[in-house]
Amino acid sequence: VWRWNRPIIGTDSDGTPHLRLEQRVMASGPSIVDVVANTMFSTGATLALARAERAVEESMTFTDCRNNFYAAARGGLDAKLRWTGREVTVRSLLLDELLPAAANALAAAGIAASDIDRCIHGILGERVRSGRNGSAWQRAFVATHGADFENLTLTYIDNQATGAPVHEWVV
Repeated sequence: VWRWNRPIIGTDSDGTPHLRLEQRVMASGPSIVDVVANTMFSTGATLALARAERAVEESMTFTDCRNNFYAAARGGLDAKLRWTGREVTVRSLLLDELLPAAANALAAAGIAASDIDRCIHGILGERVRSGRNGSAWQRAFVATHGADFENLTLTYIDNQATGAPVHEWVV
């Protein structure tokens, strides 16, 4: 469990205790449409993995899972992961397996094809292909304009106001 996923212990109205997992992926997108796309992917991928013939945790060791987490945090889309017995990059895993699986699971759950196309194939697919996520945009901004974080923040706000996803933002 990482800070974006946390266990919550609560009680029902009749006092019955329950445990739920709070998924906090919403804070990870630089614009509203990025947040919606991230949420759709998280939901679709969760549904797909839950319905898989073989549970992913049966195909991976905890060590691989932990190493993948840190490799992805350090290396982003080009990080090499150990996934179900083979080595793949985050980029290829997303484009070839996880985004299509999430799209199929969302369709099976009754989500409109136009929403899936826009969020999964469009926003996320293009973000992965271009390599331009929020972190990459910030690094490119600093490389171009220097460490002017006030200007970075103002430009970020201006870009958010356009409604465009981060992979379309100009540095």
